[in-house]
Amino acid sequence: MNEFLKQLHDVYVKSGATITYDEFKSKIQESQNDELKIDGNVAKLSKLIESFQKKRRGEEVQESFKQMEQMFESIVKFLVQLKHPCLESEFNKPFAKELFDKYLIKEEDGFKMKDPEKIFDDFILFKQWWKPKFAEGKPLDRFIMSTSRGMNIYIEKYIFEKECKDPASMYLMPSNNFMSTISEGIDFIKPRTKILNETLMPSWTKLIAKGKVCINESLNEMRIEFQSEEISGMYKAIRESDNSDFWVLQKIN
Repeated sequence: MNEFLKQLHDVYVKSGATITYDEFKSKIQESQNDELKIDGNVAKLSKLIESFQKKRRGEEVQESFKQMEQMFESIVKFLVQLKHPCLESEFNKPFAKELFDKYLIKEEDGFKMKDPEKIFDDFILFKQWWKPKFAEGKPLDRFIMSTSRGMNIYIEKYIFEKECKDPASMYLMPSNNFMSTISEGIDFIKPRTKILNETLMPSWTKLIAKGKVCINESLNEMRIEFQSEEISGMYKAIRESDNSDFWVLQKIN
């Protein structure tokens, strides 16, 4: 294979191209990787539509409808940019139109993504901290965003200053308890308090921000838009890896 690439590179150079062998080899590998990525997403879409058909017919399928929708959105975002012909063939399969109509608009020359619907929920952001003796007086802290949509977001550090572009690790937890009673003053949380402090150490909380938040979530990406006096702008969260529970959050504007 390397010998063939060298011969092919020689042909390019003799034709007037100014590219080193390593650069040429890298471009060939990138092209092959792109083809594999395309083929992989085409196969994923076909398998997903097949699973969606089974679930709509009442057959047992491991993924929920919500999970399938998130997977579909993630896959077609990539294929729509390429105007890949597989979209047309998959669109015409039974039940597939339900997924396509949720995220895509059909046009004469193919498909385009719909603008996501903006739904704003109430949120509060507060700091929680502990002062463990074993940490030599250094406090342990975290930041929690509680929302009225049944989701809490736990963030490792505060990155919401106006000019801050630092990333922070975060994870999500479903919750039926919107913590709207957290006060602007400092509240003491006793040890072994079920909701906020299951540790053996005393803890404290303080409200930092409150307002409205719009969270648009796909399989591996999330857009978070704030509307409040303390925090504004758009943030993006990317899942650390396909199977990870952790995301990397960062401001984008």
